[in-house]
Amino acid sequence: MLKSLMTSTNLFARTVAQITIVAVVGTVGITVASTAASANLDAVATNVTPQVIQSGTLSLITAANAGSSGFTSTVSAMAPGDTLNFAVGVTTGTMPAQNFYLSINDTATASTLLTTSASKGLTVSVTQCSVAWAMPAGTCSGTTTATTASNTALSTMNTTTGGGVELTLFTGTVPASTTTYLKFTLTLPASIAETVTNGTLPGGTIQGLSASINWKIRTTQRNASVTNG
Repeated sequence: MLKSLMTSTNLFARTVAQITIVAVVGTVGITVASTAASANLDAVATNVTPQVIQSGTLSLITAANAGSSGFTSTVSAMAPGDTLNFAVGVTTGTMPAQNFYLSINDTATASTLLTTSASKGLTVSVTQCSVAWAMPAGTCSGTTTATTASNTALSTMNTTTGGGVELTLFTGTVPASTTTYLKFTLTLPASIAETVTNGTLPGGTIQGLSASINWKIRTTQRNASVTNG
């Protein structure tokens, strides 16, 4: 019986030992597998010289042409047939533009017939010169180009009243960092006929009025392009 008990004890010891070995081996196996899964190879390539990307600037800056007061020019006691000539340079930013658009705002307390009447109001003609205008003579020593503003009533582009719309002054590409030279000819139509009786102005008169004009020149960016490096 003692022999049998010893045999049973040995069997139990061997069994425990075997289970322990299997458990240890299993643990080692799991550890090895986990270590192998986290060992990743990696490689990186980069350019030595940085790639430089710059965005352009779409902008317009106006300045009076030499010899002209530009948009600050004034006139008083204007009579039918009178004309005011002034010239400005419009300079683009670092991004090429396309098309110039023209509109006005009359900032006077109340817009008058000067900027709201199509028949009696002021008209404007705008001419482009390839070089700066010689002012005050108003001559161009280069090449002149007409625009769509030709005796155009300011009322048609007066956005203050809500009835005017922006005028497409000219179309086409305008290179970056260049100046477009424009001469404005502002006229009170010579066709206006009125009679003042005993010092009383007629109804709907063009006389004794004033306007405070803000000129707005707008452009848009050039067409999108594709650059292949």
